[in-house]
Amino acid sequence: YLSQAGTNVAAVALYRNDLAHGADEAPPVPKLNQALMTAGYNYDHVNVDSLLRCTVRDKMLVTQGGAEYRALVLPALDMMDAALAKKIESWASAGLPIVFAEKIPARADGLEENAENSKRVLAAMGAMRGLPNVVVAADRVEMVATLERVAEPDVRFHGEAVPFIQKRMGKMNAYFLRNETDAARHVHAEFEAKGTPELWDPWTGQTAAMAGNRRKGDWVEAELDLEPFGSALIVFDVEGGGAADVTAKQPGTIKRMEPVGVG
Repeated sequence: YLSQAGTNVAAVALYRNDLAHGADEAPPVPKLNQALMTAGYNYDHVNVDSLLRCTVRDKMLVTQGGAEYRALVLPALDMMDAALAKKIESWASAGLPIVFAEKIPARADGLEENAENSKRVLAAMGAMRGLPNVVVAADRVEMVATLERVAEPDVRFHGEAVPFIQKRMGKMNAYFLRNETDAARHVHAEFEAKGTPELWDPWTGQTAAMAGNRRKGDWVEAELDLEPFGSALIVFDVEGGGAADVTAKQPGTIKRMEPVGVG
């Protein structure tokens, strides 16, 4: 239910022009993508068609469907659609943080690629040079360092990160963390969310308050242990009634437990 409900939350829009609708990412995860997740940045793939319908509002990229991203990241590209290059130039002028990985495109793509379109791409790329919010990162380390300066991550990990996704359901924020290793993992992280964190068990429907969490402004610092190949669902509900709401929809499936801490 939770995996299908709500809206995915991601700090980064990651350009991927070969993305087919509904396509899944086949393992192994590309190193650029893995670097983003390790640094606490969830991402959504966006292709040229999606980006051409986007706008920038308050220095954030906003899709036609209303999704918002704090930064746009583009992998190493030799070519780019000329109309998209011009669009990205306008977003850069509007203050959107934009990070090119390793290099910028130097010519237009597509079957109708021609010298005039390539000139448009080069002009757009040149117009962005020198803007403080536009960076061409030499490698993945610089890419992450740049993002950390211009855009907050979805999760601030203290220590080794674990894979995660974030969902927003009404006023609730849900974080699903998973341990992909055969060794137990201790997770120490901060989450940007309102409300008090609870651990939800999607298999049994039980919920448990997380003891020992510490609010730090808009962020909540918490610690938990994950069993080998285990996972955890952390839910923040600003109204404190998330479990009750689900119980009302699915009688008898949610049972509140005693507070739990770090094992």
